[in-house]
Amino acid sequence: MTKLDALFDQQAARDPNVAAEAAMLLATWRRLETSHLPISFGCSCGTLGHVRAQDFEEDVLGYLIDKHSQTEAETALLQRYVGPENNRHGGITNLLQGLTDVRSPAEASRRLLADLRRSILSWSNATLVATPPT
Repeated sequence: MTKLDALFDQQAARDPNVAAEAAMLLATWRRLETSHLPISFGCSCGTLGHVRAQDFEEDVLGYLIDKHSQTEAETALLQRYVGPENNRHGGITNLLQGLTDVRSPAEASRRLLADLRRSILSWSNATLVATPPT
């Protein structure tokens, strides 16, 4: 576990309302699904173009499945809401909707949300930076 993982895990442990966080991330993800993210290589010359957040969805789900494949509770949640890696029936939206269910195991949900939070909030910040004020 990296220092960054430990920091996010500590923040997640302080949040007792997993369902509320999943609902907040779901609202953010739904907004991102219709947004475009800027692509750049860290230079000051601007962006090289834009991609949809949905274009990264399979990568994020693959990461979650790989990272949490050794933990029974997380694997069960991923299988229930996303499906097995070779036959996915759900995406990030379906997973977040499932995590809003208060009957989902809290610790397993919290660990999945920690990883989703990083991706979704970083994309959200990127769209805010890329979107000029109206």
